[in-house]
Amino acid sequence: GEGVQQDHAQAAHWFGLAADQGLLPALCRKAELLMNTPSAGVDKAREAAQLLRRACELDASVDPLEVLALAAGNREVVGACCLGCAQTQGLKLCNKCHVARFCSPGCLKRAWKVHKPHCKAWSGGAGAASSAEAR
Repeated sequence: GEGVQQDHAQAAHWFGLAADQGLLPALCRKAELLMNTPSAGVDKAREAAQLLRRACELDASVDPLEVLALAAGNREVVGACCLGCAQTQGLKLCNKCHVARFCSPGCLKRAWKVHKPHCKAWSGGAGAASSAEAR
């Protein structure tokens, strides 16, 4: 109901303020909230990817795949950034589903377990997830 949407908006606001100050947990949490917002849109997905990239720059131990995995079924998120590292430039589409994007074969391989079930569903099912290749 409305209460849940209002709570979500307030949480995003407070995490946003903390993220603006460069607090690492807040950067990751705000990215997660943005990616899981119903009808987030491509702009929110790109913003989430930028937050994850910033978190990775602040702390090399941050694994964007852990956060991106939570939204692996969101077509807008996986179409806005590399599912393996949250990079937003130089992306190639998955050859099977033509939805997810990856910056390199290494990132595709790294994120395959997370992407595989969605790839199969988006590409029409049987046999679609037998191999993963990026264009």
